[in-house]
Amino acid sequence: MKINWMKKVGITFAAGVSIYALPAIAQANEEAETISDVNEVQEAKPIVDIQLKDLPVVGDVNVQVPSPERKNQETGKKEKSAVKVQVSEGIIDNLEVDVAPVEKTEQQEKKAIANVKLSSQITNDVEVNAVAKETKQHGTTAETSSSLAKVNADDLPVVGQTEAGVAEQKQTTSEDGASYDGGVVEVDIEKVPVAEETHVGVLDKHVKKTNDSYTTKGGAVQADLEAPGLLDEMHIGVLDSTVKEDETGSSYDGGVVEATIEKAPILDETHVGILDRHVSETEDSYTSNGGVVQADAAAPGLLDDTHVGVLDSTVKEDETGSSYDGGVVEATIEKAPILDETHVGVLDRHVSETEDSYTSNSGVVQADAAAPGLLDDTHVGVLDSHEKKDGNSLMLDEGVVNSMIKNLPVIGDLSLGVLDRHERENGNDSSLSTGVAQILSNGTLLEDVTINILRKTEQTTDEGTHIKQGVAIVDLTLPVIGDIKADILTNETFKPTAAFPPVTPPVTPPVIEPGGPSVPDTDVEEEPGNNGNNPNVPDANDGTTEIPGIEINPIPTVPNEEDSGTPSEDGDDNTSNPNDQSEGNEDSGDANAVPGVPEENENSDADVGTVDPGQEGTDGLPGASDDNSTDSQREQGTSNEWLAQLLGQSGNNSAMKNSLSDRSTGQPFAADSADRLPTTGGFLDPMLMSILAALFLLGGITARKWALSKYA
Repeated sequence: MKINWMKKVGITFAAGVSIYALPAIAQANEEAETISDVNEVQEAKPIVDIQLKDLPVVGDVNVQVPSPERKNQETGKKEKSAVKVQVSEGIIDNLEVDVAPVEKTEQQEKKAIANVKLSSQITNDVEVNAVAKETKQHGTTAETSSSLAKVNADDLPVVGQTEAGVAEQKQTTSEDGASYDGGVVEVDIEKVPVAEETHVGVLDKHVKKTNDSYTTKGGAVQADLEAPGLLDEMHIGVLDSTVKEDETGSSYDGGVVEATIEKAPILDETHVGILDRHVSETEDSYTSNGGVVQADAAAPGLLDDTHVGVLDSTVKEDETGSSYDGGVVEATIEKAPILDETHVGVLDRHVSETEDSYTSNSGVVQADAAAPGLLDDTHVGVLDSHEKKDGNSLMLDEGVVNSMIKNLPVIGDLSLGVLDRHERENGNDSSLSTGVAQILSNGTLLEDVTINILRKTEQTTDEGTHIKQGVAIVDLTLPVIGDIKADILTNETFKPTAAFPPVTPPVTPPVIEPGGPSVPDTDVEEEPGNNGNNPNVPDANDGTTEIPGIEINPIPTVPNEEDSGTPSEDGDDNTSNPNDQSEGNEDSGDANAVPGVPEENENSDADVGTVDPGQEGTDGLPGASDDNSTDSQREQGTSNEWLAQLLGQSGNNSAMKNSLSDRSTGQPFAADSADRLPTTGGFLDPMLMSILAALFLLGGITARKWALSKYA
């Protein structure tokens, strides 16, 4: 009985516990789940959450601190911020301000101190980031950008899609290379009503580097504009530069101001630069050009390849040679409606040099023009110079005024020079022409016209140099009259190239020693004071021709028996010569030397054909004979023979004859005087002049009668 009672009590207790315990356990589980859900809700809710509805002007206002993380199901972007303020349904369609926002995706992360998003009927969607940083990763390409302030506008009313950054920089790296874009201010406009793809940068820099190239662009101000139909690929830069390097070479373009237009309604490929420079360098060439002002334009049908430069220069170097072009002012037009290949330069210079040639053109003012049918190959230069060297040849043209015109309608070819100089050299041949004024013309009306004022010409060949100079030289051909030549106060000389042989000085006649042959006495006029025994010495100019610069010594007298102790043949014991210096001549070898003529050696007597003193029937003097001729005749023959020998030694050269002059009067030889007289030429003799005068008189009378009958 006790066992049954205990069983009944135990079963009853277990059933009661089950009835009371199971509901409690179930309720405890429900309370635990409720507490967990409450905690999750408390973590998602902001600390401060203010919601204002339908405010008078602003509309709805919502403030959350902090803003809970939200995930965009479409983009997968998660957003959260420390403070979020949202204004909507008012004057502004939507305004969101986030402080310390964070945006994340699987490939992108963006952080900023502040972010403002604005949407209105005027601005559409606008986003402003302050002190923002963004990182992107697309496969092997990584992109990092940062900015102090950045504005993105999808569709602004006037400028369209716009991006503007302040202190913005962007770096991109990939397997192909790297790039960098940055600047103090960067503005990119995708599309506007007038322009497309517009970029404006202030103190910006753009770098792009690949495995085989490098490019960098930068400047204080840069503006790139694309306006289809108006301005294509327009670039304006202030203190900007562009550097490019690749496998072929390198280039540099920069300047204080640079403006380039690829295409405009009127102009093609237009460039304007101020203090700019452009350099291009390859393995085998180098080009550099720059200037204070440079302008290049191309207007099809109006101006083709036009260049205007102020203080600009261009340098080119390659394997063939080098060239330089520069000047204070340079203007070049390739083709114009009237002119072809026109060039105007002020203080300009053009140099071209190769291995075997050299060309230089320079001047204060130079103008070259070509007008087909009007002016062909026209050149006008002021203080200009043209030089060309090629091998052994030389061409030089320079002058105060130097003008050349080809194919004038009436005049034909015309050349005008004022104080000009023209020089030509080709091997041993050369020519020179210079004058105060030189005019050359060859046309239909006047053929082969040459007018020269104070002109000098030199023509040098292997034979010598021909020189002609004069006050005026005129040579022209008239249609009816023919050739007319006139030379006014001209002079022509010829200088042989061959060197002159040395002039042998005249030999002093030997002194007659005692016992030698004597000179026979002749009846000559006695000179007072000589006791009637000493004959007069013939005057050097008496019947002879004096050689300028050469002194002819008088024939010495023969000493008498009292002086020498040996009687003479004529037995005249009183003959004496107080001026006899034979003894001194024996001691001094230079006493009778010819002034100004060097003495070659002591045996020069044989060079002039001196007869042996011991020869029978002669006295050792040139031209002496055994006949009874007088002393004056013998002296005349001696002087003439000596002069003939001297001229024979000089080769009868006219140059030697012209160099001789009279010491006493300073006049040339009589034989040369005719050559030095002024000459005039041409066919204008008295008869022809009379015929011309009659023709002109008849023409005047006819013209007068016609005028009287016409206007009477």
